[in-house]
Amino acid sequence: EQWLVLGGKAALDRLALGKDRRCRCVAHGAGRDLLDEDATHALLAERPWAAVVLAEGLTEDASDVDVLTMALHLTRAAARDAPKAVPLVFVTFGAQPLASELDEARKSGSPKHSGLWGYARAVRMEYPGTLRVSCLDLDPSKGEALGAELARALPSHCAGDEEEVALRG
Repeated sequence: EQWLVLGGKAALDRLALGKDRRCRCVAHGAGRDLLDEDATHALLAERPWAAVVLAEGLTEDASDVDVLTMALHLTRAAARDAPKAVPLVFVTFGAQPLASELDEARKSGSPKHSGLWGYARAVRMEYPGTLRVSCLDLDPSKGEALGAELARALPSHCAGDEEEVALRG
């Protein structure tokens, strides 16, 4: 079981999954254009991936429009293989608010890329039963351990039926 992890260099560096044998990390830029749907489709067709993870939602520096554009091109590349398309997982951190009495806990995180969640909902409506698109919101308190949290969560997330999961604690 291997995951294809896509995103900009900053997002992939933040995850630090390069040494995890379960992951193949491909950065946008430096010879790879993840906005090129043909090139992205070729990556998707390389092997039967357990899931394709879009990690660009972990990057504070990326604009929300750029992240959604990358998600759009990935979705269109994956849709070519519908209904046997690989599952897509859009990863964010702290995009979903935390219900807590602690003001500090409620303010942690970053809603900047929460638009990915709305986009994923729209894709599920446009491709019912043919594209599996889910969202995984990592715990913003994990800091440097986001990659480890993602690697721990992906197997059960991909095996389950939940479309939207926010990890906390």
